[in-house]
Amino acid sequence: MDNNELSSTAQPNYHLFGKVEFNDEEKQRITRELDTAPSQQDLQTRVAFGKSKVAYMEAWKVIEIANKIFGFNGWSSQLTNMKTDFTDVIGGNYKVGATAILRVTLKDGTFHEDFGFGIAINGCKGLAIENARKGAVSDARKRVLRIFGRALGNQLYQQSYNQQIVANKANPQLPPTLGSNNNQPPVNNNQQPQQQQQQQQQQPQQYEDDFDF
Repeated sequence: MDNNELSSTAQPNYHLFGKVEFNDEEKQRITRELDTAPSQQDLQTRVAFGKSKVAYMEAWKVIEIANKIFGFNGWSSQLTNMKTDFTDVIGGNYKVGATAILRVTLKDGTFHEDFGFGIAINGCKGLAIENARKGAVSDARKRVLRIFGRALGNQLYQQSYNQQIVANKANPQLPPTLGSNNNQPPVNNNQQPQQQQQQQQQQPQQYEDDFDF
């Protein structure tokens, strides 16, 4: 075997990614796991618009779950566009906003694409730009992955489920909520009176993605 032949056989065949089919067993497992709501342990809460709390999934946790479902070599992400939307100077600090467009592709060629936004404030202009761009990429990756199914964050866009997770997190005496493949939110035995719940449901709420790095 000459050096050229050895070199060609030793190099991985990267161009096959996107053309490798999932077998029937993998398809069934992936479909089942994607349709399972995230467990309460995988979620966090934070203050959003209007000072109300929302449940969200941290960026590292979304990646971890994607690796478990698709396999560490079963998906990839590609940054297709990045731009800095604004750079302001406020009180001696730089405030930067950035937008990223990112595509996630599975090994069989299935892909989704979405955008994300990041904003950062720092006394150093370079760090403000860096953190804003990192936040935009992180936000975009999360937004794309949630399109694949409930397990990767899409379940959190169901308002009743999100509110119930927040209520459960606020009461540590409640048992942890396990993932489920139905559309019912986890049960909280200490629910608020029905009239107060109806008033809350009538108030419009906005759910924003967190800009974690």
